[in-house]
Amino acid sequence: MRFGTALAVIAFEIACLGIVGLWFAVSQAREPGRLALQAAAVAIAAWIAEDTCIHFYGVYAYDPSWGCFLDRVPVTVVCIWPAVILSDRALLQALRPRRASPFLVGALVLADAALIEPVSVAASLWSWSEPGLFGVPPVAVFGWGLFGALAAGVLELADRRGRAWLLLLPLAVPLGLHAGVCAAWWILLRWISLPVPGGPAAGVAWIVSSALVVLVVARGVGRRVPLWLALSRAPPGLLFLGLLAAHGRGRPDLVAWALAFTPPHLAILLGRRLPGRPETQDDPSSGA
Repeated sequence: MRFGTALAVIAFEIACLGIVGLWFAVSQAREPGRLALQAAAVAIAAWIAEDTCIHFYGVYAYDPSWGCFLDRVPVTVVCIWPAVILSDRALLQALRPRRASPFLVGALVLADAALIEPVSVAASLWSWSEPGLFGVPPVAVFGWGLFGALAAGVLELADRRGRAWLLLLPLAVPLGLHAGVCAAWWILLRWISLPVPGGPAAGVAWIVSSALVVLVVARGVGRRVPLWLALSRAPPGLLFLGLLAAHGRGRPDLVAWALAFTPPHLAILLGRRLPGRPETQDDPSSGA
């Protein structure tokens, strides 16, 4: 097994499922009755989307060392998708109580993909046949972001018009994903799927990361994010930093790239202790 021993694979999947279970338990306690339906709809949509993408396009595949599969997709991955989408949406809703734009949710999911994809490919959890940054083609992170935006759009529709609209998610989101990915591929992505040097990319990542830290501190973002929500992003981050430590040896460019995603999250968490203006009633972390 390229990823390591069978025990290592089992331990990784147990860790993933444990993190998802903890997130679900905490989130369900805060939003009883709604989260389970949303998570189920996202999980079904994610499985349909990924499985059909693997069958139709054949540009990526999961390593067979994963424990249990639903056709071509590991069960663990299906369970992870709701946590990714719903936690990113919750974070943006904390920052924008009135409405979390599906576009912004998609952008945040895309940022998650920019960290998860290179580390996972380095760990041989899955692989791509198209070239790109650290073996990850642009269509990979674009697909993550598009799926996140489409799912968030249907979730918002269900919030406004009723839970029955969640039934639309497993059908509409995969269809929209295929349409968007095909259009983006033929218009742009096929022309920029090229090997990208990791060093310069890591430098750009640190510039963007530093700018985000300044923005987070200047706008007091940390004071608007509930502590439980800020902390909920720590376990998956630590898990992938562990993967990076195990599989990033001899890859200083990959290590520098991955570590660039840490400062904005730390700024949000530490920003809760920075002095600033009092919380307002519209601030979700104030308990209003």
